[in-house]
Amino acid sequence: MEKNRPDQEIDLLELLAKFFSALRKNVILTIACPLLGIALAVLIAKIKKESTHAEMMIVTDLLTEGEAKFLTEQLSSADTVPGINEQQRRNIGNLKYEVIKGEFPIITDKTTLIGKVPVYIQIKAETSDKKVLPVLQNVLVNYINGAEPVIKERRERKAFYINMIQKIDLELAAIEEVKKNIDSRTQATYLNPSELFSETVTLYDRKLNYQRGLKEIESIQIVKGFGSLSKGAGFPMTYYIVFGVFGGIIILSILMFIGYFANYYRNFEKNRIN
Repeated sequence: MEKNRPDQEIDLLELLAKFFSALRKNVILTIACPLLGIALAVLIAKIKKESTHAEMMIVTDLLTEGEAKFLTEQLSSADTVPGINEQQRRNIGNLKYEVIKGEFPIITDKTTLIGKVPVYIQIKAETSDKKVLPVLQNVLVNYINGAEPVIKERRERKAFYINMIQKIDLELAAIEEVKKNIDSRTQATYLNPSELFSETVTLYDRKLNYQRGLKEIESIQIVKGFGSLSKGAGFPMTYYIVFGVFGGIIILSILMFIGYFANYYRNFEKNRIN
């Protein structure tokens, strides 16, 4: 004798059996929907613009960590990067900035600190057109180069370097003059040639450091540009196929539910009239 079930109770096995029965009755629809989902997914993959992830990193000691963070926050909150036109802006996705403080000055010597601790600015970009990356890189470099803190620090550092180079040149000229005018008696009594040589080498070394510093402050330095080591940001075709299958199954379920509900409603109306 069959057990009576409360009206609210659902027999899962019976529900599953009805589901498979519906699939058997709609074989064409069962096969067509997943195939249609795959076809649509592949079509989307084909027409979708290829997206590329790229990163660049710049380093400079012309900015403090706080100044670098302020500039990158301004860039993040702006609608577009200054210097990028509307067409290029549409091809650029998310831009992310990260400021990392360095540990040691870029240029130092034994007696005078001639460089601040640098900051590294890492920039991540996503674009649908690789041609925009060199433009974006130049624009970002020019923007930071033209920032007021950078201009001010560059001007002060340049004046310092030039002044120190001039003083070293005067010292070297004086040493050369002393070398020419000393005789063997003076040399034996007051001067040690090895000390003069050592002092000359030290001064030349410091001069080269200052000249290098003068060259370094002309622009911020690019550690890595956007043009190297970029990678595609899209999904593999396998992912699209899997998404298409699941999409087709969802469409099939919706169509079967609509058919089941329509049949249920017709029976309901028929019983109500009777």
